[in-house]
Amino acid sequence: FKYNTDAFLGNYLEDFDIITTPAKKTYETLKNKGYNAKFVTQFTNPNKFNYSFNEELKTDLLFVGSTWYERESVKYALELGYNVDVYGLNWKGKIDDKFIKGEYIDNNELHKYYSSAKIVLSDHAEDLEGIGLVINRLYDVSAIGVMVISEYNPYIEEIFGDSIPMFKNKEELGYLIDFYLNNPIEREKKAKKAQEITLKKHTNKVIANEFIKLFKDIRKDKQWKKNMFLLL
Repeated sequence: FKYNTDAFLGNYLEDFDIITTPAKKTYETLKNKGYNAKFVTQFTNPNKFNYSFNEELKTDLLFVGSTWYERESVKYALELGYNVDVYGLNWKGKIDDKFIKGEYIDNNELHKYYSSAKIVLSDHAEDLEGIGLVINRLYDVSAIGVMVISEYNPYIEEIFGDSIPMFKNKEELGYLIDFYLNNPIEREKKAKKAQEITLKKHTNKVIANEFIKLFKDIRKDKQWKKNMFLLL
């Protein structure tokens, strides 16, 4: 899969009054080409992603995601000797079976798994970082109040500051895991800070209000074309 912003850039976009995207680089590209683009982040539903600890799901490290490309967070953690509970497709034969806990988690149950982990590991496809996209997992986990450690992505820092620790290599990941597993107070501080950011700025209600404002702005403009709205 290759996300190519240029594939969307053409006369087709001229038909829309507003184009929104959660990908920061895509937004910047559209703005530079003269389109009426707005940057609106991805978001979470805190009524769904709320804290719900389950003793049977308790784990130090959790990763939820399939492995259609190399998942460095899992790869590095296992190479360093940590145990990671892994859920997702295509892991068979790539890691020891003892770490594979399942292929699928119902989205309505996912919050229980996140809630029962001390740390959730996260990474992202290179293409997604290339367009400046911060994946939904970070909003979902942080809304619950659980720590996320992510592969480095500068756009995460723009949104979450230092509340989501990030790694660039195996050694950095090892340091972060070791430090935060052994310092629960510091872990909780980071998780709480990320949670506050998410609940204040990145919930379904907050983003819905942003869209409502955009629609109202279109209505006010007598030059609107077809009152059309495109989400990339």
